[in-house]
Amino acid sequence: MPSYEGFADLETVGWSNDRISDGYVSMFAEASDMAVPAIVSAAGPPDAGCQVGNGASRLI
Repeated sequence: MPSYEGFADLETVGWSNDRISDGYVSMFAEASDMAVPAIVSAAGPPDAGCQVGNGASRLI
């Protein structure tokens, strides 16, 4: 079974960095928000845990 500890560490470091998280919000979150309705319509609602916060919040 593969180890995902390195990935988890990168996620923690990355999302703890304001420049990175602010960049995500300013450059990608709007596109992600626009895609959620089409994804849900085509595939049904995914587990909210597999979405980033802004996508998950639209599923509730």
